[in-house]
Amino acid sequence: DILDHGKDKTELLQKELLWIKALNTAYPFDKINNRLNFKQNEIRNHKIFSYKVSQLHKDFVVTMVDKASGNYAFTCKKLYLKFMEKDLNTTSDGNRTYALKSHILPIDIKTNHERFTRSHFRRYSENITSHDRINRLFSIQNTFKVVQQLSTVHNPNSKIFCADFSSLFTNLHHDVVREKLYYLIDLLFKNAGSEYLVVQGNCIRYDRNNSSSSGRSYHKVDIKGIIDFILKNSYAYYGEHLYQQNKGIPQGNNASPQIADLTLAVMEFQYIQNQIKVGHSLSYSLNRTFRYIDDLFHISGKANDFIRMTTDMYHQSLTLEQTNTNLYEAAFLDLSISILKTGKVQTSLYNKTDDYSFSVIRYPHFESNIPMSMGVNTLHGEIIRIFRNCSSFEHFLDRVHQLSRYFITIKNPKDIVFYRIYKTLNNNPNIALKYAQPNNEICLQIINGI
Repeated sequence: DILDHGKDKTELLQKELLWIKALNTAYPFDKINNRLNFKQNEIRNHKIFSYKVSQLHKDFVVTMVDKASGNYAFTCKKLYLKFMEKDLNTTSDGNRTYALKSHILPIDIKTNHERFTRSHFRRYSENITSHDRINRLFSIQNTFKVVQQLSTVHNPNSKIFCADFSSLFTNLHHDVVREKLYYLIDLLFKNAGSEYLVVQGNCIRYDRNNSSSSGRSYHKVDIKGIIDFILKNSYAYYGEHLYQQNKGIPQGNNASPQIADLTLAVMEFQYIQNQIKVGHSLSYSLNRTFRYIDDLFHISGKANDFIRMTTDMYHQSLTLEQTNTNLYEAAFLDLSISILKTGKVQTSLYNKTDDYSFSVIRYPHFESNIPMSMGVNTLHGEIIRIFRNCSSFEHFLDRVHQLSRYFITIKNPKDIVFYRIYKTLNNNPNIALKYAQPNNEICLQIINGI
C-alpha cells in the first residue's frame, strides 16, 4: 500500500520507490494521485503510474545536484545535451579535457570504492597552528566554524574576498594532482611512523608492520596506486561514443570531493610553509580564510594582499572567479555575510533559491508519501540551521516566519507547526541565550508574526 508510509510494499512497488520518492520532492503526491486516477491495491493502475513516471525519461534527465546529497534535478534533455557537448569538447592549453576512446581498459573495480580521510591532515595542521597561530588548513566541512570565527571580527578596515575555482574539475593536470597527493601521503605516513594503513569497515588506522589479521591492509605505495587508478579511469559515454577524462578531478567518483579538497589543501599548506621559511610574516591575515572544496572565502584588513597571494598559492591552470561584487558583503555556502560600519560582521541564512525568478519546492508536502514525522523534523532542523547562521534576532525571526508560513501553505496543520516550533525552542536553550529572550517570548513573536 503505497500511501501507508512505506509499509507492505509489493515487489513491483519497491522497484518504483526511488522514482516515486524523487517525484514527490518535485510535485505533491495528491496532485499526481488526481491526475493519474491512482487507486490503491490495483495492479493495473500501479502499472499505469509506473508508465507515466517512465515517460519523464523522454524529455528529462535526472541527475544529482552539485554538492547537495539526496537532491536530484530534472533537466530538460535539450539543455542537458547542450552542456554535455560543451564539456566534452572543452579545450585548454591545446589539450581536450575528454579524449575519444575505442574501449575501456581492463580494471579491478573493487579499488574504485575506497575512500580517503582528511582527519589526520587536519589534526597535523592544527597541531602546528597551535604553536605559531598561523592557519595552514583552509578546508572546512560546514559553516559552523565560519560563524564562530566571524563573531570575533571587529575591524572597520575588513574587506571580503569570495571566489570559486571554475576549472578545478576540468583543467587541473593529473600530474599536479598526483604530485600533491603523493606529497600528502608521504608526509602523513612519516608523521605516523608507519608504512601501512588498515581499513576495517568505517575504522581506519595506521599499522607499523602490517601485523593486523583483520581488515584490509594497504602499503602507502598501494594508496598512491589507487589514486593513480582513479585519475586514469574516468570515462563517460555520450551517444555511441566513449570518452576518457584526461584533465581535471574525475567527475562522478565517490572519492572526487576528497581528491579535490586535499589537492587544494596541499597547495595552501606548501605555500604557507614556504613563506614561513623565507621569513615572510603572514601574521593573522590567513586565520579567517575558509574553503569548502572549490568555494573560497577570506576576510581581513589585508584582503588585497590575499588576492595577490592566490596567484602563487594555487596552480596556474586554476582560475579563481570572484563571486562578490561588494567588498563588504558576500554569500558563502548557506551564509549571507556583511560587514557593518562598526567593523562587526553580521551573518544570516542564505538560500540560493531566493534569487531565482521562479518558485522552488524545497520541503515535502504534508500529503506526500512519507511519514508525517519526517516533515516536522525538517522544520526542526531548519530552525536550528537558522539559529546557527543568524547573528541578529531580527534576521532569525524573519527567517523562521518565512519557513513557518511555507510549511502551512503545503498543508501542514497550524497546531502541528506551532507545537514543533515550541518544542524546538524548549529543547534548545542556546537559542534563548544567544538572543537574550525567553523561549516563551520568542515563540509568541513567531506565532504572532505568522
